[in-house]
Formats: sequence, C-alpha cells, structure tokens
Amino acid sequence: MNDEQWNQDKRRARAETLLGEMERDVAQYPQAAAEIMLDTADRLKDDGLSEACLDLCARMISEFKGGQDAGYAYSQRIDVLFGLGRDDEAGAEMAALWELDTEARTAAHLISELLAERGDDRAALRWSDRGLADRLRPGTEAESTDTLAGVMEAQWRAGLRKKLGFAPDALDRFTERHDPFRELRSELGIHDPEDEGFAALGLAESVAAVGPADNGSGMPVLSHIVRDDVVAAHTEGLLVGFGDDDINGDDRDAGSVTPETYFREVELDRRKMRSETEFSKGRDVPISLAEIRAFAAEEGIDALTPDVRLGAATAKYDRGGDFPVWPPDRNASCWCASGRKYKKCCGRP
Repeated sequence: MNDEQWNQDKRRARAETLLGEMERDVAQYPQAAAEIMLDTADRLKDDGLSEACLDLCARMISEFKGGQDAGYAYSQRIDVLFGLGRDDEAGAEMAALWELDTEARTAAHLISELLAERGDDRAALRWSDRGLADRLRPGTEAESTDTLAGVMEAQWRAGLRKKLGFAPDALDRFTERHDPFRELRSELGIHDPEDEGFAALGLAESVAAVGPADNGSGMPVLSHIVRDDVVAAHTEGLLVGFGDDDINGDDRDAGSVTPETYFREVELDRRKMRSETEFSKGRDVPISLAEIRAFAAEEGIDALTPDVRLGAATAKYDRGGDFPVWPPDRNASCWCASGRKYKKCCGRP
C-alpha cells in the first residue's frame, strides 16, 4: 500500500467515525438532529474531509427542505466548494439557493460575508439585499428592523453600500439615527442596569453576574458550563431553566439537554439581555463540574445547587485570569468551544 492509498483510507475511516458518532447522537437526541448534523459538517470540514462534508450538507438540504437548517447547510456547501477552488459549482449552488425562500433568507448574510471575504463586495451586497428583501420592499418602514439580528444585517449592508460609494438609502439612514434597543428599554421602563439587568434575571442561565466589573472597565461577568460537562451538570440540577419543568425534581432527563441545545439557549438568552438592558459585552468564565465540586468541598457544602455553581464561578473570577469576552468577534473562535468560528456557530442569526 502506497502513502496516498494509506492517507485515503485514514481519511475515510475518520469520516466514518464522525458520521457514526453523529448517527448515534441523532438517534439519542432527535430534537437536536439539525444542530448535531451541522456540528458534524463543521468537524468534517475542519478535518479536511471535504467530500464527506459536502455529502452531509446535501443530505441536510434534502431532509430539512424549506427550513432554516437547510439554509445553513447550503452556506456550508458553498463555503467548502469555494475552499476547494470549485467556483463554478459554488456559483451553481448560490443560483439554486437564490430561488428558494426560507433557505435563501437564512443563508443570505453568511453568503454575503463569505463573498466579501473573497473581495466580491458587489455580490456580497446583492446577497445582503436578498436577506433583507422584506425590509427593502417599497412601502415598508425601516423601523420594522427591530431585532438584534436584523440590525446587525442592516449595519453590514450599510457598510457595503458605503464602501461601494452608494448614497445612503432609508435603511442605511435608519441604522445611523436609531438605537432600537435603547428605545425598547425606554418603552419597557428599564432605566437602572443594576436593578433591571443581571439582578432582574436572577439565576437565569448564562446571565447571572458572577463578580464585580472587570478591573474597573465597567464590563460585567458571565459564566457557562464547559462543553464536556453540560449533560452531567444538568443531571446535577445546575442548569437553571433547562429540561424538565420541575428543574429541582429528581426525574431530570439527561437526554433533554445536549451541548448544542444548551449553548444555543445561552446565546439567545444573552442576546435578549443585551437588547433589554444596558449590557453590551462581558467577561465569560467557563466553569467545570470538577471546579464546582472543589469549591463545594472547600466551603463544606454537601449539595450542589445553582447558588454553589455561582459561588464557584465568582471564586474563579476573583482568582484572576484572562477570560474571553462575549460576544466574540464574528471571525473569532466561538465561545462554546465547538472549534468553529462564532459567525458559523452560536453567532449565526
């Protein structure tokens, strides 16, 4: 057997291993099938198993036809094809995607960013317009752009238009003169971030303040369970608001929470907090089950509770460290430790 054949066999075996793990996880957590498959597609791509990634994305496009997950699969296929230098095939995929509805609107911003990275700003703007088509129809008020994702996409589009020398249109001017989140806070009567931010949300997952402002910067602190310990932490009752309605009961179903569902919900909770309070970014302290247990032992505490978890995160923060900031830059590694870029993981719309 020559080296080339050996390497091919090794790649094939790796792909079979990843796909086998995926099938087992999908069977165990069917409610998270799309998240698991997207995660596997990213792992295949990162391992250089491009053909297996393309095949999996094609399967997702078929199985989730008409839905957002098919849109994410399209964007992944197009990214991989461009990476392989198969530009004509990528172009054909984009042409097919353009004719769809939900899939195209879901993938449009990701495709726009991909094209901008390749230096094709005009095509990037075309796709940005495709994603914002509902807001660009004649007679549509720009003020209808009132969600975090919508504002981010509108701001991206405004930047492309400015770079290309276009005069600002109504949507561009809206992004310049409006802060919809500040207006929303005013409507809700939220004035004091200390009273209405972390404290108002109490121990809701991901948003409890676990320490003082970061070195006088005014930056609050967040915390999350590390990826490998999510299921075990749920079983221990350390995740607030996940799984069974009675989270303090003894019948928690470990299968009701996966790392994918946990990090997605944490991300959405943080975005909600960001839109409803003065919070904009914060230090993010990852905490493991072992660290929580060690803290409990040091404090002479027998039972693990969300309050103990909070204390462990506070203690870890107080010891110091170079904790990352949430939200990370779009092209930075995702805070959930999936190995993917933020924009293709928790940072997707």
